Amino acid sequence: MAQSPEQAVALYAERVMRGAFDDALGVWTPSTARRQQEWTDAYRQRREVVTRELSMTRPSTYRVVRIEWWRTCCEPGIAEKPEYAGLARVRVAFEMSSGPREYFFDIRKDPNCCGPGDPLGALQVRYWTLLDVYPTTKLPLQFTWVYDPTTRDSHGIGALVPDP
Repeated sequence: MAQSPEQAVALYAERVMRGAFDDALGVWTPSTARRQQEWTDAYRQRREVVTRELSMTRPSTYRVVRIEWWRTCCEPGIAEKPEYAGLARVRVAFEMSSGPREYFFDIRKDPNCCGPGDPLGALQVRYWTLLDVYPTTKLPLQFTWVYDPTTRDSHGIGALVPDP
């Protein structure tokens, strides 16, 4: 279990850099939160396609480019502070022989919290769970909110089932 979003990225990235497809899939556990068959098939396909692509190309290195901290309770949006976040959207650059490729890693805090003043917040140990990994040209499947820096606003993308 990861103690931070960066550690969750490292657990997956180190495995794909070794070409360990099955081990990488093992740290990207499928969610049971959404059960619609169409979504489940798209999610399973994304896990396999992205992991296979990265394992076969075996990047030489990776680096965290930036982290967006998201509130996940009530009204999702960019969190004012990392400690208020229920999700981290981490942009990661993998160095490939063909040049760098960037992916988003959506990583959920478990158990989730509802922000400041949560009386149990100070008492609970939280772990970070890998939800979704996708090229920056694709849409998220798990946490379907995006941030638009031009309008400085976040919004849901609806019930889309994007290409894996």
